[in-house]
Amino acid sequence: MQGYTHTCAACDAKMKIHDRYVGRTLRCTACGTEFLADPTLADIDDIIDEMVPKQERSVPWLPIIGGVTLLVLAMLVLSQSDPDGFLAKLFRPSRSAGQFAELTMDGRDRVPAAMDQETAVFVVNALEDADPRSLALLKDQGRIIDVDSGTRIKVIELVDRDGTARARIVEGQWTGRVLWVPMVAVR
Repeated sequence: MQGYTHTCAACDAKMKIHDRYVGRTLRCTACGTEFLADPTLADIDDIIDEMVPKQERSVPWLPIIGGVTLLVLAMLVLSQSDPDGFLAKLFRPSRSAGQFAELTMDGRDRVPAAMDQETAVFVVNALEDADPRSLALLKDQGRIIDVDSGTRIKVIELVDRDGTARARIVEGQWTGRVLWVPMVAVR
């Protein structure tokens, strides 16, 4: 479509005027004001806008990608320096129900496991407090057993609020047994 853009003097409405209407008296489609369709009377700004293509501003992607890459690398390096820090926990592989895992606790040959969830919560608290007397008392009562470190398990359920996991032992002395273990021991 050839023509020009007319801006109404009364209401500033913009209208496209086709060449076949040049020289005629027309009405504004917005307010109804009459005007003479003449491209020489059109605003010079409108003519320039039609002739010069609009340029979109580009985003500087390279610095953004470089900054994000540096941030991720810094997080990875920092997560390696503090084994119990936030970033180490963030990048630690987590298990979910149905996955196979291994029972392992740092510095222990055996992992305490409970017959019920309530006792497992006591085990988690005793491990957090590093109180061996509490674990010994639970073991004397027959409420927990020790499972060899490195024993393969299948995770049945994870209870985040208690820090416990229900698991089936798939190899070793307690094969087939369902026990509650501290989630920190599931790797």
